[in-house]
Amino acid sequence: MKNNISHSTFLSVFLILFCLTISIHAQEKTELNEKVSEFGQYDGYSEVRKDKINYYSYYIPTDDGEFLATDVILPKKKGKEEQFPTVLFLTRYLRSLEGKWFIKPLKNPVFGQVSEDEIKFWVENGYAVVLVDVRGTGASTGVRPMEFSPREIADGATVADWIIDQEWSDGKIGVTGVSYLGTTAELLLVNQHPAVKACIPRSNIFDLYNDITYPGGIPHEAFIEVWKNLTQNLDTNNVGYVSRQAERLIKGVSPVKKDKKRAIFNQAMEDHTQNFDIFAALPQIQFKDEIHPSLAKPISAYTISSYIDEISNSGTAIYRIDGWWDGGLSRSAVYGYLSTPNSKRLTIGPWDHGPHEDVSPFTEDITVAFDLFSEMLRFFDFYVKGVDNGIDKEDPINYYTFGQEKWKTAKVWPIPEAVNDTLYLSGSKQLVYSKQDVSGDESTYAVDYTIGTGDAAGWNSMTDLYRFGGAINYPDRSEVNKKMEVYTSQPLEEATEITGHVIVDLYISVPRTDGAVFAYLEEVSPEGFVQYITEGQLRLIHRKISEEKTLPTVGPFHSFLMKDAEEMIPNQVAQVAFEMIPTSYEIPAGHSIRLSIAGCDVNHFSLTEIQPETITFYFSEEYPSQLILPIVDQPSNVPN
Repeated sequence: MKNNISHSTFLSVFLILFCLTISIHAQEKTELNEKVSEFGQYDGYSEVRKDKINYYSYYIPTDDGEFLATDVILPKKKGKEEQFPTVLFLTRYLRSLEGKWFIKPLKNPVFGQVSEDEIKFWVENGYAVVLVDVRGTGASTGVRPMEFSPREIADGATVADWIIDQEWSDGKIGVTGVSYLGTTAELLLVNQHPAVKACIPRSNIFDLYNDITYPGGIPHEAFIEVWKNLTQNLDTNNVGYVSRQAERLIKGVSPVKKDKKRAIFNQAMEDHTQNFDIFAALPQIQFKDEIHPSLAKPISAYTISSYIDEISNSGTAIYRIDGWWDGGLSRSAVYGYLSTPNSKRLTIGPWDHGPHEDVSPFTEDITVAFDLFSEMLRFFDFYVKGVDNGIDKEDPINYYTFGQEKWKTAKVWPIPEAVNDTLYLSGSKQLVYSKQDVSGDESTYAVDYTIGTGDAAGWNSMTDLYRFGGAINYPDRSEVNKKMEVYTSQPLEEATEITGHVIVDLYISVPRTDGAVFAYLEEVSPEGFVQYITEGQLRLIHRKISEEKTLPTVGPFHSFLMKDAEEMIPNQVAQVAFEMIPTSYEIPAGHSIRLSIAGCDVNHFSLTEIQPETITFYFSEEYPSQLILPIVDQPSNVPN
């Protein structure tokens, strides 16, 4: 198992690298006629340039009088007429930073969230790079009425128009980014701009409600507060909040060079003080379609999943990339892929958010070894540059199986090799394979409202300031299991691979009208070590299973709409069924499967206003509480 390590913020990391030689993340290239292109390996197409790059900054005017601060980084031209395709980043986290007087001679500007390694990689492979502070952030003017607003989306078309109008542009654009930048990358496609040929959203947010702000209908308050504090300080140019070292060395966001007296810059700083406070807004709504009092719109107006038709009709090729332990965002990657026919590829690795690190519980080295830059390059080379490298002929889905520590490919998701296997909850606190082996009728759990998944969970991976425990991992959960309702299988006779969407289907009653259920799939070793695999949660008033699916969920679909809300009837049995976050994980022979259930996760989610003292679970023929597992090469664990 891994040990925790300390993490610096992204600004600190890049400041430490100021006076170091930049190590460029690129493979040696073969000759152009040696065409090698397959998943995890790329060579031979883009022309590598080692010349000095050229940096420029501009303000792009919008049609409503605002100005978008923009950095342009170009390869050195080999001829006066040479033009380049563009890799575009639309950032909420400062496109670049301005050092103090003693730093400027060493590095000006300083690149931050989009790393200098990545910028140089694209430029050295023959792409122009454009970084834009989105409206109301960085050095850009404007007030942010909400994250991912329609106005911010429309600004993307203005930026694309500006790019293709430049003399260095060949008229083709690829867009990418991580997290917020991955989300703005995909939202750019809503404009259906013909110049945008490819999009690589990494760790992006497909369903803003269920995947990050209200997973399972429960406010993700802890993360939103950290994120709000970070963005408010960045918006007001207080880089010292992020890092004391940054405060000593950095003045703040880079101004645009031609804004000599900083008139536009100063206006931007004034505008930003009026930006929307998402943390204050979070408790004001409960439902996906509830009109927010200050927005006059529901949260569904600000999510990619509400623009599926526009994104699909853009025709832009999409490559979705994420890690299994990235909070709810691996679900975003899967359902984004299934929802949009122009999604050409999906890769989910043994990673957290970003990816930032390798989070496999079976690795000693958290370094991400996979060459992600080269994997993205071959996608952009095919769809942006038009290089016939064969990527379109590969299996479109690549996923990593924990435990086996292997990469695999698939043509479709869910993979057809995964067959659902049902385990039944029993009054003996066991998971059994046959209804005949179920004992008892019910079990009552006294809810412990101190339970949490700790400060190094996948939910903590989404921003550096939320990584209180350092590396993302789940230590032995045997102690926290003692506070939970726990059901465990007999030791497995054969190694068992679980790949896909685990479904929890419970019959419960509570003495109140609301509450929440948090469920965790775990592996138990013969020595009693308990390893986290995946999880799911649901607020009880959202338990209605809707037949009108707006997303292609594999398991029960919950709309989170006001019309589908149903209070619990105290002490009356109700079905509560939901998916866990997708996974791929092998449990060794001799180890057991465990389902652990709680009423809260205080480290990450708000407590429901109504908190039932108990949850009663039912196991009868009429109320068969069960765990449904997508098993690959189903082993013979069922007794004869």
